[in-house]
Amino acid sequence: MGGGGGGKAPSVPSYTPPPVAEAASPETVQQAEAGFIAESNEKARKAAALAAGRRETILTGALGDVSTPGVQRKTLLGQ
Repeated sequence: MGGGGGGKAPSVPSYTPPPVAEAASPETVQQAEAGFIAESNEKARKAAALAAGRRETILTGALGDVSTPGVQRKTLLGQ
């Protein structure tokens, strides 16, 4: 029983390196940074506005309502 190989070796495709990207100019980098900063500031402003809106709806603190309720128990007639 033979076998053991022989035959033709698999072909390897030729390698082509990826294209080299050019470095961005300082002006382009500054413009991109300014855009990211403006977007971040806008998100922070919106988050603060939403938080302020929620704060006004909360009427109690962390302990809840600590005041005594203004209700009376029902009594039987004559007691």
